[in-house]
Amino acid sequence: MPLDPGSTEIAPSVRKTSTTATFVVMVEVCLFTALYGLAAHALVGLHVVEADVDAPGAPGVRDYMLRYMGQIFVGSTLGAGIGHLFAVVVSVVFGLLLLWAINPAVVDLIAIQFLMARIFGLRLTINWS
Repeated sequence: MPLDPGSTEIAPSVRKTSTTATFVVMVEVCLFTALYGLAAHALVGLHVVEADVDAPGAPGVRDYMLRYMGQIFVGSTLGAGIGHLFAVVVSVVFGLLLLWAINPAVVDLIAIQFLMARIFGLRLTINWS
């Protein structure tokens, strides 16, 4: 991420760049969560049973709701076979997206450990002097 204008390597700042990126991600998450809620509300026959959600012919649908939505919405329009194929595509795409999200998390964990080691090393140097 590029540094903000006027910041240096000694005093880095990415507030301007990160604010824009964070705002875009926040809008996307809010928009897609609202669309997901509307789509779930449009499904007929969902029943909450204890901590699970059951649908007609699909018990325990809470754990695969996006796949079920694809199967129902596309299957009712284009046929059951196409609906099942679309449900498989949705499952594969979201599985890949979850794997894709793991990469930055691992890289960030390594960066945090490196920065903590540097900070701890600086504190030891300061305490021993």
